[in-house]
Amino acid sequence: MQNSIIGFGIQDRLEEFSSSPAENSEKYLLYAGRIEVAKGVHQMFKLFERFSKQNSSIKLYLIGDGILKDYRHKNIIYKGFVQEDEKLRLMKNAVAFIHPSAFESLGIVLLESFMMGTPALVNRKSDVLHEHIENSHAGYSYDNYDEFRDALNVMINDRSHYDALCKNGRDYFVKNYSLAAYKERLSGIFTD
Repeated sequence: MQNSIIGFGIQDRLEEFSSSPAENSEKYLLYAGRIEVAKGVHQMFKLFERFSKQNSSIKLYLIGDGILKDYRHKNIIYKGFVQEDEKLRLMKNAVAFIHPSAFESLGIVLLESFMMGTPALVNRKSDVLHEHIENSHAGYSYDNYDEFRDALNVMINDRSHYDALCKNGRDYFVKNYSLAAYKERLSGIFTD
């Protein structure tokens, strides 16, 4: 008997948003999840504040809830809880998705950002998130401010490289985590 890993599948929803233009032209990074220290959010705030001193036109949008939701900075915008469609729209229109947690078991929101064609910046201390970045070539991992800053500067200033990151993330999602790929793997177990 052969063992198989079938993984995990997410319904691909990109096409639902392909014709919807961004509501504003504001450039922003996106975080989605619990807004608390255990998720690395406080460290993300500190890194973003430093970055914002030289790049004041970039915002950081937060969706979710948690004890740090009242943290104040002129470029950090708390959106609260949003409907699923709004979350995906925000992901699609973000410059990058930031996942600052050092402790993740899968990173579903990261995979959703890839589904929407949005690259990511993740905490290198999370082996799972770092592995997604390494395997997808759809973003960067950071350990310190310099890596955080340099990754964002590349994503903001190098359009051809940025477009490649977006495509890589989308391809990685479709091949590995789309519901269609999951069903194919599942079907393969019974036909082999």
